[in-house]
Amino acid sequence: MGKLYLNKDILNDSRFDDFIDDDINERIKDSIDKIKDAKDLLVSDNYLRMLIITNYGNEGKDAFNFIK
Repeated sequence: MGKLYLNKDILNDSRFDDFIDDDINERIKDSIDKIKDAKDLLVSDNYLRMLIITNYGNEGKDAFNFIK
């Protein structure tokens, strides 16, 4: 299964026509560009960025320990 499985295989398979209306179809097709744009914001030749979301409070002992 490649990274375009949904766009290339599922959308072109008539067995799924009853489940995927025109709006969903377009949203799926648009998603590949959104994913690429998001990846380009996180990875480049000069840097790599990672976002981590936690439930720690702001500037607390636990938050600083987590960062370390």
